[in-house]
Amino acid sequence: MNHSPLKKSFVLTGLLTIAAVVLRTVLQFTAIDHSTGFYHSGVVEIIFNVFLLAAVALIWLSVRRCGKEVNDQPKRFSSEFFIGLMLMGFTAELSYLFPFLTEIRGLLSGDGLYLPSALPAIIFVIGGVLLLYQGLLGISGKQESIDLLSASIMSLWGAAALVCTYLSHTIVYHVSDNMLHILAIAAMAFFLTNCLKYMMGTELATCGRRTILYGLVTVFFGATLVLPRLVSLLVNGNTEILGAPNFSELIFVLVSAAVAAIAAATIAFGKVPAANEESEEVVEEIEVQE
Repeated sequence: MNHSPLKKSFVLTGLLTIAAVVLRTVLQFTAIDHSTGFYHSGVVEIIFNVFLLAAVALIWLSVRRCGKEVNDQPKRFSSEFFIGLMLMGFTAELSYLFPFLTEIRGLLSGDGLYLPSALPAIIFVIGGVLLLYQGLLGISGKQESIDLLSASIMSLWGAAALVCTYLSHTIVYHVSDNMLHILAIAAMAFFLTNCLKYMMGTELATCGRRTILYGLVTVFFGATLVLPRLVSLLVNGNTEILGAPNFSELIFVLVSAAVAAIAAATIAFGKVPAANEESEEVVEEIEVQE
């Protein structure tokens, strides 16, 4: 990382995320009923939610204050970013492939579709394919292949994934984990939309700042959900699975957070592609000759 003012936003997000993860882990074993996911005390729940709200507000204020550093010079994303997109696609498929196949088998056998489970499965399986495809294009050096249609489809998928995640958590079990899951998917959807617009070359400065903001928020909510939850699963086993995000859903959120972090760091600290620098040098040489 360079000495960009945005480094302060990344450091702040890191510190707030560590604090949230530690606090949430403590609450998992001291203030949450593992059979339902509800807090023992409403006061504790309010305090933790206020902390989450304050943390997001601080991240937003920090990016807004330091985000003037983001200009309209496009940054090229690394192969690690596109590999991350492929992993997002793979884990999206992994999360809902078996429910998807179950629903398809039921449809073929004449039983019809059960929409509350079929709709999320279909949406995430389609989204997984799109993410895998876009990651392959990026790795092959075709980052510029993202057009309005591709970006629109992926943005719609992000919105659909958010709605499906919300609908899948109408069950009362594990309400505290469900809230964090919904917030993590919401941040991911906003991040993905703005990141794709940035890669298209649309409003680079504005979309760049928004990508950084939502990318950092995705990291914050993703880590706050996944890391304490994994610790709880290791300690308590499968006794608290009902109604909560399953292991593959947690991995999807974690991979999404990693991709968001890579994208945010690329826009904030990445260098302008050499091709742009070379084209500027050619223009300068022409002007000198004239």
